[in-house]
Amino acid sequence: GQMYTLTCTGALVGNTSIVSTTAWRNGMGGVPRGNDITVSGGTLTFNPLRTSHGGQYICLSTLTYLFNSTATNMTNVIVQIPPPTVTITSTPIITSYYAGTPLNLTCTVQ
Repeated sequence: GQMYTLTCTGALVGNTSIVSTTAWRNGMGGVPRGNDITVSGGTLTFNPLRTSHGGQYICLSTLTYLFNSTATNMTNVIVQIPPPTVTITSTPIITSYYAGTPLNLTCTVQ
């Protein structure tokens, strides 16, 4: 898996950001944090991104310019993985097989 980052930013009034706090949620509640998921400010980072991270993520920003209000923004993270590589090898390695000849097949998936 590769690193994947979601960033939630608020609006600007002039050169002043009007976001005072930002929180990330997913469909299950708070975003679980661990060795592969970190939250820093408005940035949610998956490192590495795993198929189990797929789902809906919600950015909640509390705006404090002139009034207090909460804005939300939702995004869906769809994790796609490439198809596996399948290799089949035989032992012993010969090109012709006869009925009753012992043959071992080994299948590996990467």
